[in-house]
Amino acid sequence: MCYGLDSTGLRILSFQYAKELKFIIPLTWEKEKKATEDWLRGFKQRYRAVLSLRKPEKTNLSRATAFNPTTVNNFFDNLEKVMGKYNFTAKKGLKQVGQATSAGRGELVTVLNFVNASRSFLAPVFIFPRVRFKQFMLTGARSGSLGTCI
Repeated sequence: MCYGLDSTGLRILSFQYAKELKFIIPLTWEKEKKATEDWLRGFKQRYRAVLSLRKPEKTNLSRATAFNPTTVNNFFDNLEKVMGKYNFTAKKGLKQVGQATSAGRGELVTVLNFVNASRSFLAPVFIFPRVRFKQFMLTGARSGSLGTCI
């Protein structure tokens, strides 16, 4: 939660994506099972106008633990009511990336939420820090949610 991909995670995800799309993959990618650092530098260079690379801002732990299915569903219900009542559009502004800190040594799950300006949203995507994804990992998640592992 609240974490994006690090450079190694992006390289692994890029390799898996290229393999899924049946692209011709360099031997160095096949050997390491991830894209090369040179590819990553080129990717950042090509898309520097679109990418927002920044260090996460710390988030209060009590705020992060309040992130549960009841709170999330309540938020989206209220969001739908407010958007319907006032019919406003979001302004362009500051992008903020959150970071949770804890004394614990557990691994966190990355959640991708997709919302557009026309008030529609997709089910979330959960990225688990494991080797293999199992369907039970989505127990209690909103219907239509997707899950994967890195």
